[in-house]
Amino acid sequence: MTLRWYSISVASNYEKKVAETIRANAEKFGLSDSIKEIVVPVENVVEIRRGKRAERERRFMPGYVLIRMEMSNEAYHLINEINRVAGFLGPRGNPSALNENEVNDILNRASEGQIQPRALITFEVGDKVLVTDGPFEGWNGMVEDVDNDNSRVIIGVSIFGRVTQTELSFDQVTKDN
Repeated sequence: MTLRWYSISVASNYEKKVAETIRANAEKFGLSDSIKEIVVPVENVVEIRRGKRAERERRFMPGYVLIRMEMSNEAYHLINEINRVAGFLGPRGNPSALNENEVNDILNRASEGQIQPRALITFEVGDKVLVTDGPFEGWNGMVEDVDNDNSRVIIGVSIFGRVTQTELSFDQVTKDN
């Protein structure tokens, strides 16, 4: 049995529903041994709404579901005939298997997103911000550097007429209009 990763294109916002239907149909028609793993790639992101920090799940590959399976005619048709499935990636009738390294990167990104949520807020150098948490809470400052990978900003805060730099996380500051 050769298990390989495949990607199917599905209607956006129906990724989880399609994954559940594939699981149910695989059990119903005795193909659970052929279809081993079904993944909807998601990551957790942090949003600031009305000044409150909120975590939510976001699909980072909208419209796609990854399946680790042994390709057979039965499995191919079982998946292809599900509502909201546009089809497998690759030539019609001959799905292309995905590269293992690419799939591992996607799965790692998904698991990292669950461990350390990413912020959806974007800051740019020169943005005026208000510090909402930490030792400078309530102070205004200006963004001097942005580290999007680690969700941190360096801001300059004017104290006694001198600008002092401080590094804060995205959720400790809000844009000041």
